[in-house]
Amino acid sequence: MNGRRGAWALTTALLAASCGPRQAGPPQIPRVATPAGLTRTLEAASAHGRLGWTFAPLTPSARARDLEVLLFSSGSTAYDGYVLRASSLSVLRPWLRPVEPVAAGALREGLGACVPVQNGRWLALPLTVDAVAFASREEDGVPERMTLEALDRWAGARAFHGEGEPTLGSTVPPLELFWALAHGEGVSDLPGEAVYGAPQIRALAFLQRHGLEPPPDPQEAVDAFLEGRRKGVFVWASEVKDLVARARSAGVSCRVTEAPHRGETARTLYGGYVWACPSSVVAPRDGVALLGPAVQETLALAGHLPAAAGLPAQNVEAERALSRTRLVAPPDLGPRGQEILEGALMDALDAEFSAEEALRRAQARIAHEAAP
Repeated sequence: MNGRRGAWALTTALLAASCGPRQAGPPQIPRVATPAGLTRTLEAASAHGRLGWTFAPLTPSARARDLEVLLFSSGSTAYDGYVLRASSLSVLRPWLRPVEPVAAGALREGLGACVPVQNGRWLALPLTVDAVAFASREEDGVPERMTLEALDRWAGARAFHGEGEPTLGSTVPPLELFWALAHGEGVSDLPGEAVYGAPQIRALAFLQRHGLEPPPDPQEAVDAFLEGRRKGVFVWASEVKDLVARARSAGVSCRVTEAPHRGETARTLYGGYVWACPSSVVAPRDGVALLGPAVQETLALAGHLPAAAGLPAQNVEAERALSRTRLVAPPDLGPRGQEILEGALMDALDAEFSAEEALRRAQARIAHEAAP
């Protein structure tokens, strides 16, 4: 975690700047911190729906998780709310203001069960649906049964540029991809707080063998795939629409499937974007406005899979993969437990610990110092 601690000086400076006087408009206008890649879409949605909200990119995006923690934990009132990945909720739980669940039928079927709950209230409001998907080049085919073992054999069947060159890429952070593969291997049969077991070891060993850690710019993995330097790439379902459009422009035929799994359906963590409110905000805004047609339809046009029920599909290939995927709630490891697990993944991917050793050590540490 040395890299994380090394970023405190930069993020503290950004925090000080963000906590200064607001320059974006009158104080009554809700100001929402947003991942940089989503800002323009939500600004357009706000204008389309005449919401009057302003969306500010949370940068630097590479350290966004650190900056979120600083802003929430410091009691900052720089923002009225945050749009962030659902995977952040476990880390931010101590500083979140829970929200009331929306009415039954307002969200896609089964989505409400994927949101962490505290005293009968949701920790955040779902805005989009997302899950891990896999894209491959049609010329290379894919295994008839998309198990992790079969994908491993397929990926190693033909070297692209010599011995040791990777054949797979990923735009998905290691934590989310680890859980997607582990759930596909049967992790649901283990206790919710378990990070050490045969499915998890197989998943992490797969990440190691294929070097599946996103580059500084995750889109480099997509570029390598479209240029024929990768046989396949793990992506978020929300990235599929753009990937397919780029592939067609480049004359590349690609196929999108669900994440590898045993059994009939894949099982991956709910990875969509959510609206979250810090407990430091005295007069919290109602994020339900973001589930309205203006925002949800604009998100859909941009390739995201909206959380609201009843909207027509705009990302057909992603929706097809999602139809074969069961979304599940993230394991309740607690803030410290998730940090320990992320450190273990980095030990395996960067420091060459074996998958078994990294996860065994992580489980022992979680049991000792980070019980939920």
